[in-house]
Amino acid sequence: MYFFVLFLAGIGENIRLIALSVMVVCLAYVVLIMKIAGPDEVLTTQTLIRVPFLFSVAIFYGYLVDRVRRERHRVDEERAVIDRLERYRLVLAEANEALEAEVQERKKAERELRKFSRAVEQSPNLVMITDVKGRIEYVNPQFEPITGSSPDSVLGRGLEAFTGTGAPVDAIDPLVSAVRNFGEWRGEVPVEQEEGAGLWLSVATSPVRDADGEIVNTLVIATDISERVKAERRLTEANIELRRLSQVKSNFVSTVSHELKSPLTTIKNAVTLIDASADEESNEKFLKMIGRSADRLNHIISDLLDMSKVESGKLTITAEPVDLGSFLSEVVEPFVLQAASASVEIGLEVPDSLPKVLADAKRIEQVAANLISNALKATPKGGKIVVSAAPAGDSATVSVSDTGIGLSAEDQEKVFDAFFQ
Repeated sequence: MYFFVLFLAGIGENIRLIALSVMVVCLAYVVLIMKIAGPDEVLTTQTLIRVPFLFSVAIFYGYLVDRVRRERHRVDEERAVIDRLERYRLVLAEANEALEAEVQERKKAERELRKFSRAVEQSPNLVMITDVKGRIEYVNPQFEPITGSSPDSVLGRGLEAFTGTGAPVDAIDPLVSAVRNFGEWRGEVPVEQEEGAGLWLSVATSPVRDADGEIVNTLVIATDISERVKAERRLTEANIELRRLSQVKSNFVSTVSHELKSPLTTIKNAVTLIDASADEESNEKFLKMIGRSADRLNHIISDLLDMSKVESGKLTITAEPVDLGSFLSEVVEPFVLQAASASVEIGLEVPDSLPKVLADAKRIEQVAANLISNALKATPKGGKIVVSAAPAGDSATVSVSDTGIGLSAEDQEKVFDAFFQ
C-alpha cells in the first residue's frame, strides 16, 4: 500500500493515470493472492474487503490530488492574472506620469500663449500675421485706431489691401514683396486717415518658423512714428527759419550800417562846409542838417537799444495818463508835410469823449510813428492814411490804416519776427 501511494504521488497529478494505476494495482493484488493463496482465497471476506477498500482509498486520494491540482491551477491563473494586472498597473502608471507631464507642459504652453496673446493684444503697436501665401490671418486691436480701418477690411486678403487704409501703392510694394519672399524688411509707410490726419508707420517684417525650421507665417509689426516725423519736420522748418533769420539779420546789419553811414556822411560833409567867413544863413542851414542827422542817428541807436532791451527782457514801461486826442495829433503833425509832398492824404479820427488812458507815451509814439512811416512808404499817390482811436471796454484801440499795397499773407506771419523788414 505504501509503494502504491508513492506510485500515485510519482505519476503526477493526472486523474486518468491515477484511475488507471488503481485498476492495475487492484488487479495485480488479486492476481498475487491467487498465486500465493490460491483462487479460493480471493473470494474470502478479508480479500474482498481489502480490494474495495484499496480501490476506494485510491479513488479518494485521486480526488484529493485532482482538487489540489485544480486549486493550484486556479492559484496559478490568479497569480498570472495578478501579474498581468501589475504589469498593466505599471504601464498605466507610466502612462499617467507621461500624461501628467504632457498636461503640465501643455498648461505651461497655454500660460505662455495667453501671456503672448495679452502682450500682442495690449501692445501699442500694430501687429499683423500673414500665412505662407501672404494673406492676413490676424491683426491686433490696435489696427483700427492706428489705421482708421476695420480689421474685416483686410483679413483674408493680401497686404495690397493695406492701401485701402490710405497708404500709397509705391510705399506698400516693398512690404508686399518682403512678405511674399519671406524676407526681413524695415521701412516707413505713410498712411492717410479718413479724417485727413497724416500718419507715419515704421514697419518691420520677420518670417516665423516651426520646430522643423519651415516658414509657416510672417510677422509684421508697425509702430506709429507720426510724432517723430512731425518733430523732424518741425526741426527742418526751424532750421530753414533760422537760416532765413540769419539772412534777415545779415540784411538788417547791412541796412543799419547804411542807415548809420548816411547821417554820419551828412554830418561830416556839413561840418566841412561850415566856414567862419561864410554868412550866418548858410552856416545855420548846415547846422540844421547836422542836427537832423544827429537826431536820425539817435533814433536808430534808440531803436537798437530798445530791441536789445526787449530781447533781454529789460524793457521798462512807464505808464501815465495820456490824452489820446492831443497826443496822436502831435504824432501825426510831423508827417503832414511829408504826406502832402507824396500826394497822400493823412487824417486823424479821435472822438472827443475818449477818456485819458494809462500808457507809456514814448513807446506809443514810437509804435505809431513807425506805423505811419511804413504807411507813407506803401501808399501810392492819391491814397489815404487814417490814424484813429476808439474805446474798447476798459482800454482803447489805436489804429493806423491806409489804402496802400498792404502785406501779403506770408509777410503777415513774419511781421513780428526779429530783423524782418
